[in-house]
Amino acid sequence: MTILQDLESRLSTALAAVLGEPATASVTAAADLRFGDYQSNAAMVLAKQRKTNPRALAQEIIDKLDLAGLATAEIAGPGFINFRILPEAYAAKAKELLGDAQL
Repeated sequence: MTILQDLESRLSTALAAVLGEPATASVTAAADLRFGDYQSNAAMVLAKQRKTNPRALAQEIIDKLDLAGLATAEIAGPGFINFRILPEAYAAKAKELLGDAQL
């Protein structure tokens, strides 16, 4: 599993916890690296559908988000969730790849 896939999986789990139903999250590379490595607009999309405040929904999602050992998250702008990958997550992925006999 890539770091991006791991992040999407964890975000989907948090979304499901907040919404009370299965949800799939999309995470993309950040448009501006000053704000993080990856970003998601899931809170803004869902807030529009649910007619609620996107920043408040983003905070609910972050409160349910388990990013231990992977990343930190913060809300930006109208409700983006920005992720900054932890150095130890990159190190763990590099170690995993170095041990892969197929490479």
